[in-house]
Amino acid sequence: MWSHLVSSGGKVVEGVDVGSNDLDYVMQALSHRVRRVVVKALAERGSLTYSELMKEAGMEDSGTFGFHLRRMSRLVRKNERGGYELTSLGWTAYKVLKSLTPSKEAAVERREEGGVSKPPERLVISDRAKFELNEVMAKHLLERGKRLFISDVLTVIIYPMGRELFDSVVGGISDCLTVYAPRELGDLVHGRSSDVLTVKLYEGEPPKVPNDVGTAISRAVTGIVPRVLSSIGSTLSNILSGISPSRGLEAPSVKKGELLYSTPLPIKEGCSIKVSASGGSITISEDSQGEIKVWSSGDSKPEVNVDVHEGSASVEVNSGIAELTIPRGKVSSFDISMSGGTLKLDASMVESLSLDVDGGWVKISIASPKLMKARTSVNGGVSEIELDIVNGFKGVANYEVELDGGISEVLISVPKYVCVKVESWGVEGGLVTLSIDGRKIPVLRGSNVLYVDKGFSESGSCMTLGLRLAGGVAKVGIQHR
Repeated sequence: MWSHLVSSGGKVVEGVDVGSNDLDYVMQALSHRVRRVVVKALAERGSLTYSELMKEAGMEDSGTFGFHLRRMSRLVRKNERGGYELTSLGWTAYKVLKSLTPSKEAAVERREEGGVSKPPERLVISDRAKFELNEVMAKHLLERGKRLFISDVLTVIIYPMGRELFDSVVGGISDCLTVYAPRELGDLVHGRSSDVLTVKLYEGEPPKVPNDVGTAISRAVTGIVPRVLSSIGSTLSNILSGISPSRGLEAPSVKKGELLYSTPLPIKEGCSIKVSASGGSITISEDSQGEIKVWSSGDSKPEVNVDVHEGSASVEVNSGIAELTIPRGKVSSFDISMSGGTLKLDASMVESLSLDVDGGWVKISIASPKLMKARTSVNGGVSEIELDIVNGFKGVANYEVELDGGISEVLISVPKYVCVKVESWGVEGGLVTLSIDGRKIPVLRGSNVLYVDKGFSESGSCMTLGLRLAGGVAKVGIQHR
């Protein structure tokens, strides 16, 4: 074995002690109704089987339900009897869920003359590119007996205010692209949000949305909102169809500091590489020989761990900058897990790809005649995946795209002789545009076949793409060449 290592507060939610990283995970897991039902059922009824949980959640499609269980893998586990039960973090999630139970409407009712209680009047803000809620506006709404519901807004900015004030005024936030909120209001905002792509918590002053981005989005929305916009889905689908993440969402710039070391990387033929990152930057490219270089970045000391075994290698980066060069054509598979930082991968002759993204920025380019299996699961962040099946491919390739949050672009190029089939394995939410050879293909909710090439069943060279979506924004394109 070859290895090298370079290395260098908790939060309280309504009385629940939980680390900030765990809190983000719990809130993301609880953002979907199905997963909330699972946590509640296991906490209140005890161990349940897979089919019992499906029934509790009102799910009929096993594949889609399995997708939700994978999204909450740290909250549930199988016991020795084959049933499911909550982990310690799962019990914490249940406590958080209970703490997020909406306060009684009576708490925000105002007293009218004569002692008669009147429920707050519903005020809906919708169909906007941007909406900002500050403390002065919130107090004004409370004094007028208004209950605010925000929907179909691209960007929502919530300014610092008291927790009780926010809880009394804001009734719900739905179908929005991004919500910026003070960290101290994070649990309340998550509890009020549904079908929100991203909730970003800040400290201090609220962020300033770049004018160029806001202007571009406003122009795209202008003229669409009055007639076409029935939900934010249609707006974003129209915008997304003409925008490539590679052009509109660049990777965060990372400046190299001191070169700490450079050493050969002994990778052999058929090696499998596992990559995990929660910060920093990783670049993986091909050359004639294997090598790794590590730089410092800013004031933080790099945390990079690399282990190479006989037929596998693992790379873990939490901070710093790592550049890996792998011998051309010698790596057979990549298993990548990202929760932060940036990753750029360019490789060939790969047979298998597994990608899990909960945060950060990922760009992957693979050109191979052997790529038989590819799975991408995105729950946050930005991912750009380019898969090129080169001439010489034979057999059946199975690709899968799962999306529960974040923004993802998947572009697949295949030779003319390769037949293609695209299936929906469960589309519950999120926004997706699908095109094949430049032609838009409707993506319907539920499970069904979306597209199939003539002669697919008889072909000895074919590719199946399965889509499973519960949230987020995706652009998927397939091109015969």
